[in-house]
Amino acid sequence: MSTPDSTPITQINMANIRVAGIGGLGMVAMAVVVAIYLPGIRLYAFGGLAGGVLAGAGYIWYRRRHAPLNWDEHYADRPESNFHHL
Repeated sequence: MSTPDSTPITQINMANIRVAGIGGLGMVAMAVVVAIYLPGIRLYAFGGLAGGVLAGAGYIWYRRRHAPLNWDEHYADRPESNFHHL
């Protein structure tokens, strides 16, 4: 690939780069900076963040109201769960 004045353009495919360690932290930080300063991406980034926070809060709210908090109370009727009586 080249520009009209025949200057070659180098492209980097970052899809296969693992986000791990300090280098990964820097890459995530740069993605956040780009998401903040580019108006076209900002809406989607903050919308995704808000949606994730709302979904997580909703899941926590649901689990606290509908799921058992005590393992022994929930599984007390199962014989294989009564090992603490042995």
